[in-house]
Amino acid sequence: IVNKPRLQFTHYEDSLYLDLIQLIPNDKHLHYKICHLVDKLLEVDKFEFNSVYVDVLRGLFDLVSSSSGREGGEFYTPSAVTKLMAYIVNNEKCNKVLDPFCGTASIIHELSQFENFPSFFGQELAYKTSIFARINAEALYGSCDCIANVNSIINWNRDQYDAVVSCPPLGLRLSPDEMMIARHVTPECECRCFEDIILSRPFCINHAKLSVTHLTTGFCFRGVRGSRDYMVRRELVENNLLDTIIALPSNILYGTSIPSIILVCKKWRDQDDPIKFIHADDYFLGDRRKRIFDYDRFVKMVEGNPCDVAEVSIDEIRQYDYNLNPSLYYKKDFKLKDGQKVVRLNDLLA
Repeated sequence: IVNKPRLQFTHYEDSLYLDLIQLIPNDKHLHYKICHLVDKLLEVDKFEFNSVYVDVLRGLFDLVSSSSGREGGEFYTPSAVTKLMAYIVNNEKCNKVLDPFCGTASIIHELSQFENFPSFFGQELAYKTSIFARINAEALYGSCDCIANVNSIINWNRDQYDAVVSCPPLGLRLSPDEMMIARHVTPECECRCFEDIILSRPFCINHAKLSVTHLTTGFCFRGVRGSRDYMVRRELVENNLLDTIIALPSNILYGTSIPSIILVCKKWRDQDDPIKFIHADDYFLGDRRKRIFDYDRFVKMVEGNPCDVAEVSIDEIRQYDYNLNPSLYYKKDFKLKDGQKVVRLNDLLA
């Protein structure tokens, strides 16, 4: 019998291995099935296993999340969306990346596809989810030391990073205690919700040159003049940090059908640089219930004929009182037939 190299499982002293054991329910039938699975895996050639392990792991998280409804969507962002975020980070040639609400740290699968594979540090409050993040990190980096099970509101990583990426819990407000703690961490920034934290701390704490954040579309227009949401939008625009808003299709997230955006902020923009609104609402594959963001078609459009990109001046955004709803801004360089003119819906309702 030829002795093939076999998969070497983690030693019992390994903390990740021990934490995984703790997650297994006290169910004899389930334990039997797990032992049977391990026996089968031990029969797999080590080289063959390693060649597919990372892809299988990513596919497994996608499968579990897509079939878990709302619960799955709370900790996992579809790979096509994280791939878009990684694409933005790669274009800015970032070498160090922080994700303060990293979930399963699925974005490192996408960052690893680029030649410039940056170092990564992720923080995740939920203990079980942080273990999944450590599995992903160990698969790609050979170590899970880059994942911390901490509360980022209280223990935000203060190291310097080129980019801060985040897919935080959507639409959550901070509790009074969390607001008080956030005020001590960054007294110069009043933080009432997750958006306040992730849009202020990357630049004032981490001195990042880039932040890429996945948010609900409601951030673009929520709140009347003088409200905190309004003030955050105004500060991003007036401080010349807001660079791009990408409007994503609805029904592409796990557990919710709401549309969302990718908000890109940059330091050191030229004062006259326009703000780009990219209308990717129709960039999806599949039917209404099981849509997937069409990343390849999106990149082809942006890098080739940017037909769905509108460049808007800060003055125009001021005219709309810092309303960043992508539907307000669109390309106007199309030909009208005789007698036709462009009328905005807001003008009709005024």
